[in-house]
Amino acid sequence: MHTLDLDAHHPVRLSTIQYISFSFERLIPNVIPEEIFFPDFDIEILHKKIMDDNTGSIILNVVSRDEKPAWLKKDEAEQVISFSLTIAAFFRCEFTENSRDYLEAFMSADTPALIVWPYIRSFVADNLNKTGLPEYHLPLLQIRMQHVEKPETGEG
Repeated sequence: MHTLDLDAHHPVRLSTIQYISFSFERLIPNVIPEEIFFPDFDIEILHKKIMDDNTGSIILNVVSRDEKPAWLKKDEAEQVISFSLTIAAFFRCEFTENSRDYLEAFMSADTPALIVWPYIRSFVADNLNKTGLPEYHLPLLQIRMQHVEKPETGEG
């Protein structure tokens, strides 16, 4: 039998989310056509930096694509909406001993972007669903992220 230590936690935690910008454009008229589709999108890591021994930041940009997805067979289907979201997230290391080592390991992986993804997904869905269009949700997991090898350090 396995036990779960509920007191165990990772030393690096999400501390702040900032929604920098969000825009969308409804591309169809008030009467919803019979055949519609929501766009695919790209996610890009614009900035990933270790700011000091205890703090790291990441800025992500999620932008809809303007082309029709390859899986869509119907030529008459219309794209419903286009959107763009830029979001910043800040992470803090709770440990004082070796905190920079923990932070560097954490920030060098895709982990920060994956932690922020539910906030992106919720924000986009909440705002686009207010347009009166059918519900739209980004996938649970976005794996087409642009990889950043090593975060910048705050040193000169």
